[in-house]
Amino acid sequence: MDSFEEKLTEALSRKDPPPGFVARVVAQVEQQKRPSRWFSWHWLAPVTVALVLMGGFSLYREHQRRVKGEEAKEQLLFAMQIAASKLYQARQKVESIGLRRETNVGSNFGSTRN
Repeated sequence: MDSFEEKLTEALSRKDPPPGFVARVVAQVEQQKRPSRWFSWHWLAPVTVALVLMGGFSLYREHQRRVKGEEAKEQLLFAMQIAASKLYQARQKVESIGLRRETNVGSNFGSTRN
């Protein structure tokens, strides 16, 4: 055998662990099984993401509500302008009819009775 094969055989051969190895491994496994604290950071990232998403969604809904409110306000003001214009036209027509009757009644009153 050449030196490479000897080194390979030696490296891959079974060796006994040093004294106390098993006890150290078991102790470390037991410590990892126990939570070090009651507080765990594992859930913090997903909860933070969920809260940020909920906050963003809430802000978006509030924005949509305001936009719809502004649109409704504009429509209401436009409708009120139309209604005011129509009322003004109706008032003008009623007043013109009333003036015609007054002039007709006054001229007819004076001419038919005497």
